[in-house]
Amino acid sequence: MEIKNIKQKNLVQAKKLFEEEQTNEEVKYARDTLRSAVDNRDRLDRDIKVLEEEKKPYLETIAKLMGAKWR
Repeated sequence: MEIKNIKQKNLVQAKKLFEEEQTNEEVKYARDTLRSAVDNRDRLDRDIKVLEEEKKPYLETIAKLMGAKWR
């Protein structure tokens, strides 16, 4: 089969399907990128929460020692 033998309406349909496939790939890429960004943000939020909890005893010690120093 050669391009010159393909009916015009089939060429138009082929172009339409190609553009839809391109759009679907763009949507899939955007969805995957968004999912990755949200997952990374959530992971960082969890890490921050853990680190803030680990930091509390040191802040309490500093507060006690700094308060005693000024008395």
